[in-house]
Amino acid sequence: MDGGEKIGSIVNGANNAGLLQVLLLEDNVSDFRAFRKALEKRRMTSRVSLYDDPDEALKRIADAPDRFDLIVINHHVAGNAGLRFCHELFETSVAVPRLFLTDNETLGIQLQKMRFVEDYLVTDPDREYLKVLPLLISEMMHKAAEQKARREHEQAMQALENRFRTVLSHVVDAILIVSRDGVVKLANPAARRLLGGLYDNPVGRQFPYPATPGATTELQIETSPTEMRTAEMRVTAVEWGGETASLASLRDISDRKQMEDALKTANHLRDRIIEELKSANQTILDQQKAVIEEERLKVLLQMAGVTVKELDEPLTALLESVEKLGREETDPTIRAMIMDQIQTAGRRIAGMIRQVRMFHFEDAEHPNESTLSTAPAMEKSPERPITLLVGEPSEADFRTIRGLLAAHNGVRLLRAETIAEALTKAADGDVDLILSEYPYPDGTAIDLIRRLRGRGLNIPLMVLTGQGDEVIASRVIQTGAHDYIPKHSLSASSLMEAVWKTLDKAQIQKEVRTARKQITRMTLVDDLTGLYNRRHFEDCLNREFSRCRRSGTDMVLCMCDLDHFKLINDRYGHIAGDRVLSDFGNLVRDLVRQSDVPCRYGGEEFIIIFPETDMASAVHVAERLRKAVADHRFISDEAVIAATVSIGLAGLKTSQAVFPDDLVARADESLYVAKEEGRNRVVAFPMSPGPIPAP
Repeated sequence: MDGGEKIGSIVNGANNAGLLQVLLLEDNVSDFRAFRKALEKRRMTSRVSLYDDPDEALKRIADAPDRFDLIVINHHVAGNAGLRFCHELFETSVAVPRLFLTDNETLGIQLQKMRFVEDYLVTDPDREYLKVLPLLISEMMHKAAEQKARREHEQAMQALENRFRTVLSHVVDAILIVSRDGVVKLANPAARRLLGGLYDNPVGRQFPYPATPGATTELQIETSPTEMRTAEMRVTAVEWGGETASLASLRDISDRKQMEDALKTANHLRDRIIEELKSANQTILDQQKAVIEEERLKVLLQMAGVTVKELDEPLTALLESVEKLGREETDPTIRAMIMDQIQTAGRRIAGMIRQVRMFHFEDAEHPNESTLSTAPAMEKSPERPITLLVGEPSEADFRTIRGLLAAHNGVRLLRAETIAEALTKAADGDVDLILSEYPYPDGTAIDLIRRLRGRGLNIPLMVLTGQGDEVIASRVIQTGAHDYIPKHSLSASSLMEAVWKTLDKAQIQKEVRTARKQITRMTLVDDLTGLYNRRHFEDCLNREFSRCRRSGTDMVLCMCDLDHFKLINDRYGHIAGDRVLSDFGNLVRDLVRQSDVPCRYGGEEFIIIFPETDMASAVHVAERLRKAVADHRFISDEAVIAATVSIGLAGLKTSQAVFPDDLVARADESLYVAKEEGRNRVVAFPMSPGPIPAP
């Protein structure tokens, strides 16, 4: 494929509202089409730009850094060029989220820890990873939107602070501290300028006007021999030097109108900025809630669609078999055959239901009020009490929070007055959510979040700040808090709504992690036997074959086949046959070492990789397995089934295999000889005149 840009499809026609611009670094056109198709299936409006040259992609990003919303890098692009691309992209400090596609999970974890990428996804030959790709991209774009909103929030707060400083620099008030006997103890530069006509430096001199706390007085002050200024003096009692004194604030009201207009404009500007910030923050909270519900609905719809499609075939077979059973009333052979078909279809349906249960969502505990109920969030009643750990040094504030939550029987409260106490209770108790004040006697909420992470405690946390400082709250959210609420705006409804929203968001994040692990497991493991599947076997065989060839060590391939397995299915039924396969998988797992790789090769055939093992050791293990199967009694319902296994072995050194497929062929030849010689025996390649007989 030549270098350059390849534009993917734009989903939903010409409507570019919310268009996701994706740069895909990929050298496989088939993978590119599969990537684009995965986004189209999930109705993600997107434009995918394909590059196979990392240098050209870096140049395009540098020329237009705001053009792309997401960068996806495939590990296998031009060897290690993909890794170099991640490093150089990190050095450019381009604020675009990056997703790394790799078949090496360890490499993905390392790149994420080095912050070269925001997230990674483990690929597989069957492209099962594409099922979770849209969900992961949605989560990444949601996080990127939150980070952008926080940056804009901080910039707005900084601009507000600069405006305040500008306004205060024009407010020229004279401030003096006057002792009880009328002596000036402190005077700011404005006071020295205002009183310059009376004395050069008022400090230590007698103040010529009565400074009575609580009084407001207008003074005529001679600023020069030819000029008098009118000042308004307000006096407040203060402590100064351990004694009661008066703080006198003198404002030149000669230009009061001008100053009042300036202050009115500044206050209006400040109020407008604060309202805009509050509105922006509420928008962010509403978007977070909407994204949580959208992601939950996507996962549920995806599960429902797949399940209905898979259930259709066995359910149809089940209904047809029941109909046949009603027509066949006399022939016992046909009735037995139909009953076997019914059992097979029922077993398949039961297996699908077990898979669905693996993706359990706790909607019964936290129902979605937007789709299941019109009741407000504060009226939810979980089946088990939720435990809230309230990190609150103030006894009065804790009583207030407890009073707001008193009407909810499904809420249990714990209290911690210090960070150390909060860490202890979080580790010891079943804590669902932490409500934390910002300042503690031994640190801040930021310290608490970092120490929770250090101990591996993944508990969602909200900040209830008594200071009402949105700058501090923004810093806490950047550190890892899920939400914050100023205490002055607390109410029972707003508090419970924030609690449920935070718990739902944390649950969605947990479900995404669980789904990712489950999909990875489903691509590697055979559900019936619990052994690795054939796809994983082929990957491991190629890797171990190359490693042993390089190191000069030996390895042995062990191929097993259950004898007369078709007769077991015909005599006892397919359910019993599945029970035999499952029990055989358990026997294999009990006998092999942790370094060995046991796999289901297909049907009743199994294959085991013995890395760094000579033929004598492999024969010993194979003989133990053969004997264990012969001695085992497989039980299904009330039937006791006897079974045996034939085993063929082939070693890397003794077979002189050049390719991995050669080793598989040699093991298969040995297995064939074992069956021809009477079954229930172990034969190693090259075959000796007398195979190992069964005892």
